[in-house]
Formats: sequence, C-alpha cells, structure tokens
Amino acid sequence: MSTPDCVSVAIPPYHFIHVLDKNTNVSKLVSGPATFFRKDHEKIVKMPQGMITITPKSYCKILNPVKKDEIGNVIIDEYDQASLAYGDEEYRFAQPPFPLYPGEELVKEVTPLTILSANSALLLSALVNFQSEGGVDRTAGERWLLEGPERVNVLKAYNLDEKHALHVKAKRTHVDDFGKRRRHGEEWLITHLDAESHIPSVDEEVVKVVSPIVLSSTNYCVICDPVDDKGVPKIGKKVLIQGEKAFFLMPGERLDAGINNVYVLGQNEGIILRAMESFQDGNTVGLLFSIL
Repeated sequence: MSTPDCVSVAIPPYHFIHVLDKNTNVSKLVSGPATFFRKDHEKIVKMPQGMITITPKSYCKILNPVKKDEIGNVIIDEYDQASLAYGDEEYRFAQPPFPLYPGEELVKEVTPLTILSANSALLLSALVNFQSEGGVDRTAGERWLLEGPERVNVLKAYNLDEKHALHVKAKRTHVDDFGKRRRHGEEWLITHLDAESHIPSVDEEVVKVVSPIVLSSTNYCVICDPVDDKGVPKIGKKVLIQGEKAFFLMPGERLDAGINNVYVLGQNEGIILRAMESFQDGNTVGLLFSIL
C-alpha cells in the first residue's frame, strides 16, 4: 500500500493526487491513469482519491472553486497553481468526472435533484448577486420561480376551467407569464382562455378564486364600472347583460342589484320607464331608464 513518503504512486483512471513542492510551497494536481515518481523536494499531501462523478439527475456544491477562462480552461496564476475564487460556492451539475484542485472543498456531497410534477415549481432565493442562465441579473435575497441555488418552497398550480378563474394582484411592477407589463397594485383575472393552469410568480398575489356569473334565458344583470377589452375600467358606466350567458366579473366590476328576472308582459300589459341618463335604444335616442 502506498504512503505519502513512498517514491512512486500508482494513480488509477479517474483518480487524482495532490503534490506539494516544498521549495515553492505550491501544491499541484496530478490526474490518472499515471504512475507518479516523487522527487526529494516534493511531498504527496493527498493520496489517490476518486474523481467526483455527477449523474444527470444529481448535483454537488464546491467551496473555493477554481477560476476558468472563456473557453473553460482552469486559470493558472503567476505561482503556477490553480487560481481559486476564495469564499465562493459553485453548484456543479452533470459533467464528466472531475478532480478537486488544491484548495477546493466538497461541502455538499453528490445529491439527487428535486423532481417536480407538471403542476409544481420551485420558489428560489438568491444567496449572492449573479446572472442567471437566461441573462437576468439577480440580487441577493431576490426570489423567483426558476432553477437556482436554494430551494425555498414547492408551489402547486391553480387549475383553471369554465367554472374557476384566478383573481391576482401585482406585488411590484413586472412582466407577467403572458408577456404583459403589470404595474404595482394592478389587479387582473386569469381564466381558462389564458392557460389551463397557473402558478403565481413571486411578483403576484392571489386575491381569490372566482366563480362565474350564470344567467339563464330569463335573467339579466347590470355591471357597474365595466372593464373594456384593453383592461381599462370605465368608472361610472353601466352595462346591461342578458342571458343565456356565463361570464366572470373582472376585478373592480360589481353587479348592480344582483341577478334579476326579466319582465314577461301579457297582451294588455306594459311597463312605465324613467330615463336615468342618455342612451341609444334601437333607433330612438333616449335615456338610461329605471322601472317605476
């Protein structure tokens, strides 16, 4: 069995050793397969050790990782030793087996990745400032739904259909999952026409799950402060909706006197109406009316 004081050391494939040059106090890495012959001024400080192997479904964390250039080669400093990013931690994923350079430490063993179902996501928090793979700058403490250095929570998606919609509110100004810019405090509705399911981002707050207003052929209702197709509320306006129909009230909209039944008139019956504001009734210009 080889010892640190032996003259030669057999290094198997995918193994490595650390050798200290006692003249310069610089440690170097020697990878196998090889037979290393120690010189008088050298000392083997780490005997043959297996390289770290990470499968496609695993990861590990390295403290004081080596620095690399643009093409991925390890940067060697003026003392002919690998340059380290002292104090930094690097997450490494599936790649060919690799050794630990002198000064690097494996602080988290090879660990299986978290597997998420189709309607789940990871809420992540940045430990330090960095730029994500998508080119987005992240600041320490920022949270987002994306692959990252720390798992905070697992979120479940809200399923959307004809009977369920999601009323959400923006916690801060951002661009939502559908590419629309939302301002701080803005509220909007996400329905099954937008997506089959939705996972609220860290910039969104779920106000409530909304059920539809269902009108039969003998029902009608009046919506106060209706929202137009561009999402702009028409404050002070009213819209008459007649059945048969089902729809969701947009945030800010409300029903005036709830759902009402239509008036069924006989041959010799009528209704006296009083105008409340200007409106167009067919070909006749009149006023918005109320029933007396």
